[in-house]
Amino acid sequence: MISIGSSVNHKIFENKIYRDLLTKFDYLYADGSFRENNLAQNREIINFCIQNNKKIRGNCIISSPCISKFPNISKQQIEYQVKDRANFLFSNFPEINYWESVHECFDDNGSLRKQAYSSSLGENWIFTVNKWIKQVAPDSNKLFYCDYFRDDRKLSSVYNFIKSEKSTFDGISIQLHSNIFPQLNPALIKTWIKKFKSLGLLIHCPETVVWQPAESLNIRDFKKKVDINRETVRFRAGQVLKALSDVESTQAKIYHDLVLAAIEGGADMVGFWSAFDTAPWNWVGNRAKAGLWDEKYKPKKALIELQKILPQLKG
Repeated sequence: MISIGSSVNHKIFENKIYRDLLTKFDYLYADGSFRENNLAQNREIINFCIQNNKKIRGNCIISSPCISKFPNISKQQIEYQVKDRANFLFSNFPEINYWESVHECFDDNGSLRKQAYSSSLGENWIFTVNKWIKQVAPDSNKLFYCDYFRDDRKLSSVYNFIKSEKSTFDGISIQLHSNIFPQLNPALIKTWIKKFKSLGLLIHCPETVVWQPAESLNIRDFKKKVDINRETVRFRAGQVLKALSDVESTQAKIYHDLVLAAIEGGADMVGFWSAFDTAPWNWVGNRAKAGLWDEKYKPKKALIELQKILPQLKG
């Protein structure tokens, strides 16, 4: 049986209903990642995992989108930064054995993102950084490369680089982020999970999330992270979908099909990044209600549909 996971939002962590529902999952992980500025909150989550015999995942040791684009940094400085951050995380959270060591290094077209590390270390910078992290990581830790995918271009690039003899990753984390429109192609996901699995990697899909169209469009919420014109078109298309169809039923089917694709592809774990509408993780302002449980912790159609293939979610 495939393992299942959920992100944990500390804002509602004291709610007993929420905590009880979290015990359905095998893996738990902070939806703001385990970082330096919230040690006490993260320790609460870790203690909860230990008490309930749950595995813990850590994300974003080094995240490419967060690295400066200004290339005035030496190899020695980068090595110090990487090892210092990794050592901090490993020493403060020794209970975490699964880490996304390097995160989102490719653009949608399959090319490497340009930033300071790639400018100083060259095209193999990902392998170099992961090697440094591995040097200071406990032997029991498994290190993952993590990225989201929209089509074959990035999938092919990541597959070829992971396949390289220079790679020292133990697994890959595949983000399954989808909208009602446009939506991810389950057949594509299944095919590529099989290909990655053939490399002998652990396959985790910890960020399975299907957003409903937003209730409103507030450009200030975009935080300069997306193409506003594209998101405006997506929002308007979403309003049409809401008027013409049962979006919750459509959402449920997409969730079911994506998770089934992960299972049939051979993934070791599938998790949900915004399983509760009470406190969703949402990085732009045009997506909504991705939860399996609604704002009052009542089951949604997506949960009922997923219970058909994930028996852990029953009851």
